[in-house]
Amino acid sequence: MNATSVSVNLLPGYQTVPMPLSVVIIFSVVIGAIFALTLTIGDWIKFKMEINKLNKQLQNCEKEKQALLQTKNLTNQQEKSESNV
Repeated sequence: MNATSVSVNLLPGYQTVPMPLSVVIIFSVVIGAIFALTLTIGDWIKFKMEINKLNKQLQNCEKEKQALLQTKNLTNQQEKSESNV
């Protein structure tokens, strides 16, 4: 149904060769999808970097927590041994 030939004005003074309207529509959809994908990939990379940064912070906090628990356990054991003496 979209077999009518059309010319597209891309820039002032520049006109494409006449082509079927269906080709123009498909080409426009493909270009739009590529543009949207490009923007999405940029955000995805940004979020991935942020997740990696937060995971490293979480690992550091977990290590610090374990070290504090070990220190607390040692202190409790020393207090118990001193009170038994």
